[in-house]
Amino acid sequence: IYSFDVADAIELVSSQERGDWGNLEVDFSLFQVMDRDSETAGVYNNSGALGVGGFADPRTSGTLDFTWNRGPARLFWRTIWQDEALASTTGNNFYVDRNDNEVTETDPYFMNNMSFSYDLSTFMSNYDNPLIAQIGVNNVFNQKADDDEIRRALGDFGNADVLGRTYSLRLRAVF
Repeated sequence: IYSFDVADAIELVSSQERGDWGNLEVDFSLFQVMDRDSETAGVYNNSGALGVGGFADPRTSGTLDFTWNRGPARLFWRTIWQDEALASTTGNNFYVDRNDNEVTETDPYFMNNMSFSYDLSTFMSNYDNPLIAQIGVNNVFNQKADDDEIRRALGDFGNADVLGRTYSLRLRAVF
């Protein structure tokens, strides 16, 4: 995680008077499967190696997170990335697109989610514990499996791809 005061960053490029602009954290995670020693289904590819890289088990995936905090407010943004997914880790399955081209993998995949939360206890003088209200937006750009016929045909989608953009509202209290 890399974290810094936003006012410090603004001060580097501007002569604007310093104020409280909050704190920004940046976090990046990358996961790559190099080799697989075992697999419950025992699926092997044509070269005899255990299958890696299917849409349920991508070879490479990652997240990029931005979190801004200022007092009782918090804004969070996450971008999820997954590399191309194989139609079959055994190499035996493929999909034929509308132009009769044989396709063995999907395109890289991105999904963006965000949330905003606020500690409402700052408005209550007789309540000392956090009372957090949070609104979330999954699939901010409203991607759907219909937009990618190959992923749809292979079943390479999650709930966010089927439902499109969804909203959530949470209230968390500490007693």
